[in-house]
Amino acid sequence: MPKFFVEPKFIKENRVKIRGKEARHIATVLRLERGDMINVFDGTGREYAVLIESSSTSTVEGRVIQEKWPERESSVEITLFQGLPKSSKMDLIVEKCTELGVVRIVPVITSRTVPELDPDKMEERRSRWERIAREASKQSGRVRVPEIGSVISFREAFTKTELDLKLIPWENERVSLRTALKRCQVTVYPCRVGIFVGPEGGFTPEEIGYARRNGAIPVSLGPRILRTETAGIVASAIVLYEFEPDTRRMEIGSDN
Repeated sequence: MPKFFVEPKFIKENRVKIRGKEARHIATVLRLERGDMINVFDGTGREYAVLIESSSTSTVEGRVIQEKWPERESSVEITLFQGLPKSSKMDLIVEKCTELGVVRIVPVITSRTVPELDPDKMEERRSRWERIAREASKQSGRVRVPEIGSVISFREAFTKTELDLKLIPWENERVSLRTALKRCQVTVYPCRVGIFVGPEGGFTPEEIGYARRNGAIPVSLGPRILRTETAGIVASAIVLYEFEPDTRRMEIGSDN
């Protein structure tokens, strides 16, 4: 059954209203009409089976037949603090980390950050990342959409979020991420994990020192140097695999 994202404010008293791009897709691409069923999620954990009652290229309206709270979200709540990369690399990071189950992605300014920070352009980029997160949530069957945080400094990243575990991949560290995770005893869920990934060029020794003093554990992701757009995805996947209390087999689906 086709699935669509709808903001909670457009779901009231068992009535659903879909507008814009999603409505056009329903009416012109899928050609769904009155009497057809669709799935809707609001990004807060709820999913709805909806019966279409009217369909046009501008607005689709329907009635909620069933409300569900699917258990598809991880009890390991990962926040990825991503050193702001160049060009469109952040698009890939947001998409793939959303598919994996990361709950929050925060762009971070570090000593080696290259992109210029024009406030208006950054807000446009953040809006694009939010759209990518919504689409990736829909494609992967998630019922929550990851939060895309505002750009913050490296030092702020260690003070603005409460975390149970802080991990910082670093190419000069010898202790592997898997070894570090096995040394950590996780007995209470949800477990809040922060992963700090540097931009192109990585972190400076001074930043690693600051991270250590603030409770972060430097870890290795292996003998090969990973690109910034790869490191966060790999680290998130390993943490989820090792820490989830009931690790499920990942399903490989189509890109449609």
